[in-house]
Amino acid sequence: MTLPVEGEGFIVCCDASGVGLGCVLMQHGRVISYAFRQ
Repeated sequence: MTLPVEGEGFIVCCDASGVGLGCVLMQHGRVISYAFRQ
């Protein structure tokens, strides 16, 4: 994980299944934050 660069864009990638939901916040191909719920 890395710190975000202020003023730059972000990409949010999400995936869901019958088991849970996961999301990743990325900037320049690097993970800023992630979350997962079951």
